[in-house]
Amino acid sequence: MKIKGNMFLGTLKPFDYIMIGGVLISSLVMNIVSVVRGGSFDWLGFFAAVTGVIGNVLVARGNILNYFFGAANVLLYAIIAFITKYYGNAALNLLYYLPMQFIGWHSWTNARKKDDPVKVQARRMTWKEILYTTLSIAAATAAAWALLRYLKDSNPFMDAVTTILSMAAMFMMIRIYAEQWYLWITINVISIVMWIVQIGKVPYAGMMIIMWTFYLINSINGLVLWLKDSKA
Repeated sequence: MKIKGNMFLGTLKPFDYIMIGGVLISSLVMNIVSVVRGGSFDWLGFFAAVTGVIGNVLVARGNILNYFFGAANVLLYAIIAFITKYYGNAALNLLYYLPMQFIGWHSWTNARKKDDPVKVQARRMTWKEILYTTLSIAAATAAAWALLRYLKDSNPFMDAVTTILSMAAMFMMIRIYAEQWYLWITINVISIVMWIVQIGKVPYAGMMIIMWTFYLINSINGLVLWLKDSKA
């Protein structure tokens, strides 16, 4: 598929520009303050936050180009999570999210709207699918929690919950289910708390809080858009 500039900019609305501009400005301000106080500019966290928010904005709009930014974001976040000993999140991003970017691209390519080369049509899950998904998430979370406690993870329960929910949400995203956003909202809230407890302990905490806060705002917007689109 040949990519044109209007495929990206033509998708974005004023809210999306506010989101992207907001993460750019807040990230720059936080890093400038850090430098003034004698610290360093967190380039790793900066680019992780920016690519992540752009990718999430495009997902909310059902734009297939989100996978370009998604691939860059998961690589950067995997490094950050590993350094801060959130091993579950590191493995999730490197071993699951990264290959799923390519699988998602292929899946969304085959599900594009006839009148738009980069947008997909959202759909809803059945009650049976919701039940099976819920039970699978509960069982997998318990197993992941036990494993991460054995590996002496920084926060095994929250890391296990976000890891398993993220795997489920990513799968639902590739399948173009609107219900994915309920999981993303939950993941975002937990992740914000997870990084708040790291303030003062690791250099990336501030940037990650900014990133996940913008993720949360965008996920609420994505839920509204996808529920409306799936009705149509």
